[in-house]
Amino acid sequence: MSVYVVQENPKKSVHDARRFGELRVIYPADSQVVLDSDTPAAIAKAKLATFSDEDFLLLVGDPVLIGICCMEASHVNGGRVPLLKWDRIERLYYPVVVDINKEGSRERIAG
Repeated sequence: MSVYVVQENPKKSVHDARRFGELRVIYPADSQVVLDSDTPAAIAKAKLATFSDEDFLLLVGDPVLIGICCMEASHVNGGRVPLLKWDRIERLYYPVVVDINKEGSRERIAG
């Protein structure tokens, strides 16, 4: 099991996420998307190639990088993306699974 940290942030502790697997950083702290999304997309594709239901995405960093990683993880894992959500009251992460293919998801969004 791995926890894929979208972007490193030296000011933010993600230590609690280790409960869910080995931390693997996708992008370094100074990464950002300005005009070219091809290079960041290629990085996500390579680093998330084996992403599965046993893994998690930790959504920290540049919103465009987060979007790229969510799309790639969904692509390689059949529309399912296990995420870790921070609970600021309990001060810990808990798992949330988004399944874009789950019956009824499109109806709720469209309606």
